[in-house]
Amino acid sequence: MGKISLSTLLLLFLAFSAKAQLQGTGVLNEPLDISADYSDFKNTFYLAEDLTSFDPATGKGTIQFKRYNPATAQAFDNMLVRLNPAQANEFPSTEYAASPEHPFSIEFVSGRTIRIRVASGPQMHKSEESLMLVNGSAPINMSTWNYAKTDEGHEYTSQYGRVLITEKPWHVYIFDAEGKELTQTIHMSDVSNTYTPVTPFSYIRRASDYSRSMDAVLSLKPGEKIFGMGESFQSFNKRGERVVLWTDDANGVQNETMYKPIPFYMSNRGYGVFMHHTSPITVDFGKYFSGVNSMMIGDDELDLFVFIGDPKDILDEYTELTGKAPMPPLWSFGFWMSRITYFSEKDGMEV
Repeated sequence: MGKISLSTLLLLFLAFSAKAQLQGTGVLNEPLDISADYSDFKNTFYLAEDLTSFDPATGKGTIQFKRYNPATAQAFDNMLVRLNPAQANEFPSTEYAASPEHPFSIEFVSGRTIRIRVASGPQMHKSEESLMLVNGSAPINMSTWNYAKTDEGHEYTSQYGRVLITEKPWHVYIFDAEGKELTQTIHMSDVSNTYTPVTPFSYIRRASDYSRSMDAVLSLKPGEKIFGMGESFQSFNKRGERVVLWTDDANGVQNETMYKPIPFYMSNRGYGVFMHHTSPITVDFGKYFSGVNSMMIGDDELDLFVFIGDPKDILDEYTELTGKAPMPPLWSFGFWMSRITYFSEKDGMEV
């Protein structure tokens, strides 16, 4: 058999790969949308309730979570799904608490950058080198913020903003230097006045294998706009969209799959969020419920960095953590033409 030319191989490749992956088909490397797990009746939901302990010097404490199970309720001609409080149904019952307490920590990287971590197990994972962070880890500079115990709760302030942590119920509020609330964690009481079933800050335990995944739920304000999440061919403003972070060859510019997903976004209200995770992530930026941003993260421990400031400040803080891109060579800013495969730099430069 004679050799197949490169042009023939490329034609065969294009013939079979000119279409983007379709979600929901169950094929290999289909973009993984984990949001279905957060509405599965078989799973158990644990909702963040109270701050049960806290050391302001270290920023470490514990959060009590309450167990809930989904159930249906009828309203006129509609069937609604509600989360109802539930008791432990395992045996022996002493092994699985109905209201477990899990570690929580808040750390300060700089006067603009806040790190929030919440575990769904009895202890935080051991810190390991992260390929997503410069030098493998983030610095801790607790002294860049001043602490005060107030009637409202635990308050930290810097020249750029304020963080308030309340105990009953547990909330984390983030403000700018002028006192404007930028965002807050969502508790069940915040959405109790709507008929729309909204899941607050929580985690799920899957019935299939008892694995756990976090759902970091923050508020969205009227008129708020969201930008980021990597290369995307959907709307520039992500408010009102559900974004699946999964690397996929989009093979076009008119579908929702992403070739370069990045777990980072910023809001026009003056804050940004970096989800320090490599697991599958689905973020609902108010598509299901306009006032709620739900970050469904396929990890059993949450790790968020929140930045305060203007877009320039936010990007500077984010790239201080993750690395600043070097200036590409001058020739790379010219016209691009590609035949997919080059075997050497010399081949590419000759095109």
